[in-house]
This record gives sequence, C-alpha cells and structure tokens, in this order.
Amino acid sequence: MIVINTEKKSALNWAEEYEINFRHLAPDGKASLVELIELTQETAWKHADNMGLGYSELMEENLMFALAWESISMGDRPDYGDTVEVVTKLPGTSRLYFYRDFLITDGAANTYLRARTTWTCLDTNSRRPQRLDRMSSQLDFPYLEEPGEVDKPEFSPPENANHRYSTTVRPSDLDVNSHANNVQYIRWIMDSIPLDFLVHRELDDFDVKYRAELSAGDELLVERSELDSRISHRIVRENGGEVVALAESYWEPGKETRK
Repeated sequence: MIVINTEKKSALNWAEEYEINFRHLAPDGKASLVELIELTQETAWKHADNMGLGYSELMEENLMFALAWESISMGDRPDYGDTVEVVTKLPGTSRLYFYRDFLITDGAANTYLRARTTWTCLDTNSRRPQRLDRMSSQLDFPYLEEPGEVDKPEFSPPENANHRYSTTVRPSDLDVNSHANNVQYIRWIMDSIPLDFLVHRELDDFDVKYRAELSAGDELLVERSELDSRISHRIVRENGGEVVALAESYWEPGKETRK
C-alpha cells in the first residue's frame, strides 16, 4: 500500500521557480509552449516525490501514471531572463482519474499559462487502469465527479487532412517508463505547423487527448486540417493506422499582424 504525505493541507500544492534561458526560446524570442510544458512536468515530478507518489514508490507497487488528456490556455509568453513561478495543485480525484492543475506566472499578476491535466494509474504489467480509491486509503483529496462532470475538451478528428508530417519515435523521445513522453506528442504537433504560421500567430488554447503509448521505432503521421483560427490535429501510427493522439489548437493573430 502506498503511503501518501498529506499531513498538511499545503501538501496538495507545490511551487518551483525557473529562469528562462536560451534553450527555452522559440524563433520569435519567447519561451515555447513545449518548453513551458516541460517545466510543468518537472514541477509535477518534484511534487509527486514529496508526496510519496514518485516514480520509485509507484514502481515498487508495479504502478505508473499516464496522462489521459490536458487542456491548456496561454497568455503572453515569458522572455529570455525572466523568472517564472510554476504552481501545481491537486483539485481532486475520481475513481479512475487523478487531476492536476498548473499555473505559470511571473510571480505576480501576469499569467503565462494555465492547464488542467487528467491522469490514469496503470498496472505496469497489464497496462490496465487501476481504481485510485483502492490504491491507497489516504487518497482523501477533495473529490471530483466522474470526468463527464469536469470541463473535458471535445475533439474533432481532422476532416480531409491535407497536411501530413512524418516522423519516427527515437530513443531520445522516451521517458523513464520507456515510452514516448507526453511532451513529445506536443512537440510533434507543433513541428507539423509551418514556421511562418507560428511566427505570425499566437496560440490561445490547446487541448490534447492521449490514446496510446508509443515506443522507439514507431513510425508516425502527424495530420492537421485548418479552419479559420482552429486547427484539428491527429497523430497516427503508420503501421495499422491506430490514432494515438487527438488535439485541437486555437490561434489568434500575433501582435505584429494586428498592427
């Protein structure tokens, strides 16, 4: 049985500070979405370790957490040298889902990113979801209703997807569980969008649903179809045509375009 550190109410919240450096920057000189998501994952890892829900504790019970979906809202992105505060909190659980929220700010009033993520706990051998209320008697977080009661994003597969980007899962794409990290899915989606579009548009909202694990050597098609300010995305495993992820991104004109 996993022992969870919830002695203090503050155990459900965690914050870390990071400085934006050169490797975080996109071509427009601001921190990229992918790098900001990387910071949220680093913060979540540290929080889980502190709570007793870290990688080592889970592996001892043959358990792992897998991201099911996330919904991201963007503000202005930080610049080189800016210090950002990444706050994560656990608003609740349901029988099968573990919710984690993120907020990235400048430590004051300026919000760069906010996100809600939903996770399932899987048996590492069977890959079957586990009941969270049976995993530990200490999962007494504020209870959320089943996902239908949560503001869960809807996804429309690309219709007549006329843009395709091919890629292969590399060993460097894998995480500690030996499957492609969820951040890599977002990287593939962003890489499928033309640079000219990225430079002249600002991402407003981004929703993604993860449907299958990926291993090194898997060959992928990243498809998209555009409709005004919305782009529908789909990642497909070429061998067999399995859809491994769906996403929707919403964009607005960049500051230079609006002038």
